Amino acid sequence: HDSSVAASQCCSAILTLLEAIKENKELYVALEKVLVPLILRIVSPDDAGEYPYTDYMEDAMEILTYVTYYSPTISAEVWTLFKPITRCFFDFAMDYLSNINLPFHNYISRGNDAFVDNRENS
Repeated sequence: HDSSVAASQCCSAILTLLEAIKENKELYVALEKVLVPLILRIVSPDDAGEYPYTDYMEDAMEILTYVTYYSPTISAEVWTLFKPITRCFFDFAMDYLSNINLPFHNYISRGNDAFVDNRENS
């Protein structure tokens, strides 16, 4: 239980940081190296096919919303999250549709060419 509370507080701290730096878009690029693996862990199943970090789905999508909106561009590294998020949506996360919609809107509106050019999206 203590580790769950600590993880939740870390997510809150990350969101506070992202809010504070939104005028410094280049800092988002630097943070991607830490944030992308964190989000990927939350939206990916473990070896048994279970999603052990569903409690953090809302925070992960809010973090991703900041990254996809405030970064100068949506990097290839951030695009690697698109398919796992889509997969987790169909596996368990339909209740998180409103949370998933925000970063997906940013992916499609800010990275339209990358979205259209990827055959997996059709």
